[in-house]
Amino acid sequence: MLIKQIYDEYGLPIERIINKEYKRLGLKLPESMVLLALFSIYERRRNFTIAAISRRVEYTREEIGQYILILQEKGFVKVELEVNKDGREREVFNLDPAFQKIQALIVKDYEEKKTVESAEHIGRMMGLLEDNLGRVLSAYEMDLIRKWYLKDTLTFDDIEKEIRLAISQSKWSINQIDRILMTDKTDTREVDPETARVVKDLFKKL
Repeated sequence: MLIKQIYDEYGLPIERIINKEYKRLGLKLPESMVLLALFSIYERRRNFTIAAISRRVEYTREEIGQYILILQEKGFVKVELEVNKDGREREVFNLDPAFQKIQALIVKDYEEKKTVESAEHIGRMMGLLEDNLGRVLSAYEMDLIRKWYLKDTLTFDDIEKEIRLAISQSKWSINQIDRILMTDKTDTREVDPETARVVKDLFKKL
């Protein structure tokens, strides 16, 4: 799990993420405080004790026990019995579920941001083309543009650079831009499905 690896190796400030996003993670403030206490303990050991948590939060042992149960029910922590080399049992806790939920939230935010950026860039480039053509784009031209954004070897910068280079010349056309962009070398990477969806939805509205 990438976020756990970053936390373990580089000290990701996961406490800041929990403090800021606990509501979006589906937690109430006391539950988030107990989870933060578990992360504080996790940095030193995996032994689970109510006493260790109570030294880090201002709740009674009974309240802490209730919040731990809630965190387990909500899928943020696992408390398990572990047998050591001497055959003795001890309670340990596992925060992998919390790492997974936090990583899912970060990925979701990234995908949403990428979706917005995709739509904004497409709209901006279409507006730039229409302004310089002095007319509305035809359905055929919009289809050509759609294919630029679905081509896996092209970045937003590639597309914008070629558009701006074309309109700086005295004679240019969208067909000309299309030939240049679509005849570059291709590779075997797949088109990002989220980008493909954004492009499809955007052009449906036009």
